[in-house]
Order: sequence, then structure tokens, then C-alpha cells
Amino acid sequence: MENLLIKVFRLQCEAIISDINSNASPNVIELTTNFIVRVYRRMAFIFRLAILLLALYFTIEPVLKYKKLFISLPVQERLAVLKKWQNSTLFFKRKFVMLFLNLTLFAYYDSSEVTDSLGIDRENYLTIL
Repeated sequence: MENLLIKVFRLQCEAIISDINSNASPNVIELTTNFIVRVYRRMAFIFRLAILLLALYFTIEPVLKYKKLFISLPVQERLAVLKKWQNSTLFFKRKFVMLFLNLTLFAYYDSSEVTDSLGIDRENYLTIL
């Protein structure tokens, strides 16, 4: 079950990052996914269970519109699903997407590829943290 969850995390990261930078390397997507997986694994059991159930629902719901699971959608349709959930009137949908959006953005902009492209001195940057 965790493998499916990690795949959903990766596909969410890929969609979000491709919206920011369509030329982002697969390495950045993988590092971002690994960061989210580490955060997930450190959560209390009840939160992990809630995220697992939401991720399963998130994976299945696109069948209604696209006739495909989230994991089978191309990047642009995955991004559309994320945006739909982000703008949903249902609290749990908005918060689920916002959690992953925030974690993805944090990990993406913290990656050495992005900090280097922005001209940030990584050595000095890391001393701030």
C-alpha cells in the first residue's frame, strides 16, 4: 500500500514542479518526493492513516471525469485535478492538496539545483538554516 502512496506523492510532485519549471530534472522530483515520504513516515499513525485514505480517494476520484485513475493521467490532467481539489468547497480536499503543495514547494526551492540557478551561495545558505 505504501508503494501506491509513494507513487501518488511522486506524481503530485511532478505535476506541481512541472507547473513551476517544465525543465526541472527528474532528480529534483525524486528528491522532493523523498522529502515528502520522510515527512509522512514521521507523522503520527492517525495522520498517516488519514493521508492514506485521502490519497486513495484522490487516486480514484478522477475516474468520474477522466475515466482514469490519477496515477494514469498525464501531467496536465494531474495538475487540473490538484487545482480542482485546491479550490474545492470541501475542507479535507483543500487541506490535502495544500499540505502537498507546501511540502513540494519547500523541498523544490530548497534543492541545490534551484538555489544554484537562483545564484544563492549554498554554503552560506546552509549556515542560515
